[in-house]
Amino acid sequence: ILEATRGTILARQADGIPLLLETLHSPDKAVFSIGLRTARELPGRSVTEALAAEIGKTQPDRAGPLFLALADRTDPAVLPVVLATGKRGSKPLRLLAIEVMVRDGNPACVPVLLDTLTESDADLAKAAKAALAGWWGAEVDAQLTARLPQATGNSRRLLVELAGQRHVAAAIPELIKAANDSEDSKLTKGKTS
Repeated sequence: ILEATRGTILARQADGIPLLLETLHSPDKAVFSIGLRTARELPGRSVTEALAAEIGKTQPDRAGPLFLALADRTDPAVLPVVLATGKRGSKPLRLLAIEVMVRDGNPACVPVLLDTLTESDADLAKAAKAALAGWWGAEVDAQLTARLPQATGNSRRLLVELAGQRHVAAAIPELIKAANDSEDSKLTKGKTS
């Protein structure tokens, strides 16, 4: 029955979306699982859009598996959903989105990760920092170098740490400034105490 349902959805293509969503609403775990498998296979932007809309409506314990099924689709419309989830999703979905960004390695993800790095939520900031520290490619270095001169406070400290961890040569002038700022603040504190 499960394979027949999957086959029916795939045969109907976009017209199979209502049946696909029905499987994703099923309380039966096997039916839900076949829905997730089919969600990865059924092509088309309309399918991606339907799945993205469903993530916001589904039960929290099912949102993660559904998000991962959507992220596994080979459709250009997936990236905007991953980026939006990384910015504004629930905390568990945002953490999953960071994992997906790292896996996919798309340069468009770097600004979202840099923004997340400076958030107050320690788990999200830690995940973003780990993702950026291990990111291959020059995108992170270039954007770090561009953001450092404007950054202040804790945001600047985190960017300086990341630039040092990544050995970003172009950021050396800002790293030296940060070190001097740190020394000046220590001297000022010493004089006032």
